[in-house]
Amino acid sequence: MTGVITSTKNVNLTGDQRIDGLISGYAWDGTITYAFPTSSTSYLYNGEKDYSFSSISLQQRSVALFFMERSYGNTANDGFSVEGFTNANFVVGNVDTASLRFAQSSHPSLPTAGAYYPSTDSWGGDVWFGTEYAGTESDYRLPEFGNYAGHTLAHELGHALGLKHGHEPEINPAVVPSNYDSIEYTIMTYRTYIGDDTSGYNYEQNGAPQTFMMLDIAALQEMYGADYTTNSGNTVYKWKPNEGVTYVNGVAAITPDDNRIFATIWDGGGVDTYDLSAYTTRLNIDLRPGGHSVFSQGQLADLNGGPNNGYARGNIFNALLYGGNTASLIENAKGGSASDTIHGNAATNGLWGDSGNDKLYGDGNNDGLYGNEGNDRLVGGAGNDRLGGGAGSDTFFFETSFSSRTNIDVVTDFTNNKQQNDVFWLDDAIYEAFMLGDLSSSAFKDRAFGRADGSDRILYYQHSGELYYDADGSGITYDPIKFAIVENHATLTAADFFIV
Repeated sequence: MTGVITSTKNVNLTGDQRIDGLISGYAWDGTITYAFPTSSTSYLYNGEKDYSFSSISLQQRSVALFFMERSYGNTANDGFSVEGFTNANFVVGNVDTASLRFAQSSHPSLPTAGAYYPSTDSWGGDVWFGTEYAGTESDYRLPEFGNYAGHTLAHELGHALGLKHGHEPEINPAVVPSNYDSIEYTIMTYRTYIGDDTSGYNYEQNGAPQTFMMLDIAALQEMYGADYTTNSGNTVYKWKPNEGVTYVNGVAAITPDDNRIFATIWDGGGVDTYDLSAYTTRLNIDLRPGGHSVFSQGQLADLNGGPNNGYARGNIFNALLYGGNTASLIENAKGGSASDTIHGNAATNGLWGDSGNDKLYGDGNNDGLYGNEGNDRLVGGAGNDRLGGGAGSDTFFFETSFSSRTNIDVVTDFTNNKQQNDVFWLDDAIYEAFMLGDLSSSAFKDRAFGRADGSDRILYYQHSGELYYDADGSGITYDPIKFAIVENHATLTAADFFIV
């Protein structure tokens, strides 16, 4: 326990209005101490302490520690704490001098809750909870993940660490852009959904964010740096359709009162996975930074308004990159038994569709896309990707610009029989020699059956599995360029290609 008063620092704006709209300009500079005073005599200034002072509940303390301390509870909690996603260091302090102090008051100017920004004044960092909602479902003494009291506690902690309201200008006149100004992106706004007013939150009883959201994380990292040691190994994040629990490596990290999932993931590194294999609903999984994923309509928070039929636009949101560092990306995703859509990111992705007619999209690296059962669509994107359709009639879509070395995909299991009728789709914007529709038989040549002629555009070497595109059919102006390898050396004809 320390009685040293922590100094403060000024925080400059970044030029990114999404982040600048949350920066008050003040932050702590050094170890951040915290305390839970039990007596009003710990406070030197008049005001809140003089009106029915009381200490906060044990439940409030537990939730406050969850959001502050990486070491609190089990390691599954780590990535959701400020200490887990920033370089801030929290330690227990003296009740008279701690940077952050939490207490309750019935002060008439404090009907809800409030907090002071970082300051070396005696009130700097103090958090106060009012009593207006005592005995109701919004009672501040009963915070849970996803209820109003839990949201308020994290919101006020944000102020005490230097975050301002996203919806209103202060000393810093910036505000969060209107298309990001909702609790889906920051817990520091009063707008429940995009386009909402600021008169109060509209979400259902357990429809609040369960964590700091992506813009909060980004702004706090701007103030305190980003921590890449938290969950820096191979981490699996898993969810189930019958409960709102977020599991980290098999251990419950967030356990809300209701079956709602509404959180943001920050991960420090490693090869990480979103595991949705338990789901039977159509999934829309997006691994891109700042993206969001929908697992189940029934698990979306009801915001009682807004552009997404009144619901939150996603269950899980991905943190933004800090300084362009891709270590925080989630690399892999496992779908469920319905027809899912999964988008990868700039990392080396492994995407598994499982059952259903899935759509899998790689991005800019050497990805592995595996449809498994069902009639799947696999789009590798840039990079040397591995595409495995599995059972069913699958589509392998080639839509990215050519490269002689870095955009050659391996199709592992092309099958064209009565039970499975796989097909290659070629984008006419890239494969410019073709008209839309079926590939003409004269434009395809299996080189095992002779030399190519001037009309041949798709050249196949079955013994090696190599597929080439010849833009002019002569090789004079343009050399044939390899775009795929059929690993199982399937027999191909023009009927296996379609131009879109």
